[in-house]
Amino acid sequence: MGKPAADLIHALYGHDVWEHFQPIATTDSPQGWNGNHPSLQRLAAIPGSKIVVDVGVWKGQSTITLANAIKAAGIDGCVVAVDTFLGSPEHLINRKFERAHGIPNQFQTFISNVIRAGVKELRRSAGSDE
Repeated sequence: MGKPAADLIHALYGHDVWEHFQPIATTDSPQGWNGNHPSLQRLAAIPGSKIVVDVGVWKGQSTITLANAIKAAGIDGCVVAVDTFLGSPEHLINRKFERAHGIPNQFQTFISNVIRAGVKELRRSAGSDE
């Protein structure tokens, strides 16, 4: 994991939050509202070490787009995804999400999509001792 990502995860949680997560079996593809728009790729690919905050990530499309742009540009950075993962009121009322223990499993769907997209972490460059 790149230094900004590792430092941020350690500062927020004190441990690697990805360490023991196992992706769930889901047919939900990463979706989003304009989550693969070229403007996201252009902004994320601006050179320099960075932390990008993605607010309202749904099933991961925008987060994956941003992370891929950072990775393709060779930037040492990370994407912080912010969401309640509860959907909107109609999702809760109409029970449109699968649930685990009464809680919508959108977080698990999001994380699983991020892992399957190969952007769980941005790898350090070869020879890095960090």
